[in-house]
Amino acid sequence: MEELIVTDRHPMPGVAIYEKRTAPPMEKWFRSLMVLMPVYVNGNSTLVILDTGEMFYTMHRTQSMKQKLLAHCLLSQRELRRACEQDLDFSLHTPLVFTSENRVYATLKMRRPIDRNDGANGYVRLDMIDDARPTSKTTTRLFLTNGMAIDVEMPRPHVRARTRDARNSLILFKSRSEPYPL
Repeated sequence: MEELIVTDRHPMPGVAIYEKRTAPPMEKWFRSLMVLMPVYVNGNSTLVILDTGEMFYTMHRTQSMKQKLLAHCLLSQRELRRACEQDLDFSLHTPLVFTSENRVYATLKMRRPIDRNDGANGYVRLDMIDDARPTSKTTTRLFLTNGMAIDVEMPRPHVRARTRDARNSLILFKSRSEPYPL
């Protein structure tokens, strides 16, 4: 399979662009979600990448997509943040943790922000990351298990720290729902 590198050039040819009300319903693709990537396509949009290799753009901001995912799974961003703060001593860049699915998404900087409040963070499913190699001092290429590669605007040590935090949060959140041994 030839490697597909997802860069900062959008829209990519052959990838569907959906308006807000015409995007595929989340229940059809949630279990296959691999990446939520913030992009500029007619304004702030999100590139959704599934583990099947299917991709599409939706005109929702990535932050809105994250809120929709959490609501779909009956989770609260406030509670996720509070749990990370209590257990891991961080509250910024909290990962998306879905313990019922045994799945966690690391928060990574996917693009250069154009202003202070620009949403530059995206989410990558941790079990789909095969390798992370630096391409420059400030950029790392993630190689995914389905043959795709994604460039993130972070040095490799920061990527490793965020993926470690995401993995730790999944372990700790799972242990919260299990009784302590006597």
